[in-house]
Amino acid sequence: MIAWTYKQLRKADELHRARWTWAEIGEHYGTTAASVKAAVTRAKKRGQIPVLPRQPARIRQDLEEQTFAALAIRNQERASWPLICQRVAPGTCPAALRMRVYSYTRRHGLRVYRGPPEVTVATWGRP
Repeated sequence: MIAWTYKQLRKADELHRARWTWAEIGEHYGTTAASVKAAVTRAKKRGQIPVLPRQPARIRQDLEEQTFAALAIRNQERASWPLICQRVAPGTCPAALRMRVYSYTRRHGLRVYRGPPEVTVATWGRP
């Protein structure tokens, strides 16, 4: 186990943010990738290294349109996520669409219905 200095930990974190891999950083310090990553993560949790804010997600126009359509269906019809997925983005995982809608609503200050669905795949198309 290496005794890390704060300067080394901050430098390792800067290298990682500069797109170095943990393996490259570990090689630079003469240790394993897991050792460096664990030390930097531990230092961040303890507040010894400042945790910088993440870059905002890149907005793709086609995904934003899908997300907004899914949000409208969820709020108006209160449909289940698999049903919304079939209608808005076939081939997309329902959980991924749900997480995308939740993060979109958080970013834009909107509300989404989070209760149990009133319309599910089993009841879709039935009177």
